[in-house]
Amino acid sequence: QNIARHQGPTRLIPGTHHGREGEEAHQALVDDTGTSTRAVGSAYCEGASSVVALLSVGDAMVYDSRTHHCGGPYLPDPDVDRDCNSAAPEQEERVVFAISFRHAAAETSSENA
Repeated sequence: QNIARHQGPTRLIPGTHHGREGEEAHQALVDDTGTSTRAVGSAYCEGASSVVALLSVGDAMVYDSRTHHCGGPYLPDPDVDRDCNSAAPEQEERVVFAISFRHAAAETSSENA
């Protein structure tokens, strides 16, 4: 199905998968106790410059899994007129097919396992 902005599409934060920028981005997700928390992640994601994946039927998105990514909030469809007496909008089910792989020669560490 087509994914519109109001459906909370995936947001990708460029440059967070490698190098100094990637290390700093991953460190930003850890709180003072050294633990990654949902609150820390949400604040980071909301403040970061990102690319929004507005996909159409048949599109595919391929990215390095180290790239920081998150889903946006589901919002009411702006193209549907509602009056103050109408029911809350129903959320459409999104179908996602995800596959993950690792190159056979890739090194693993306890941090990335």
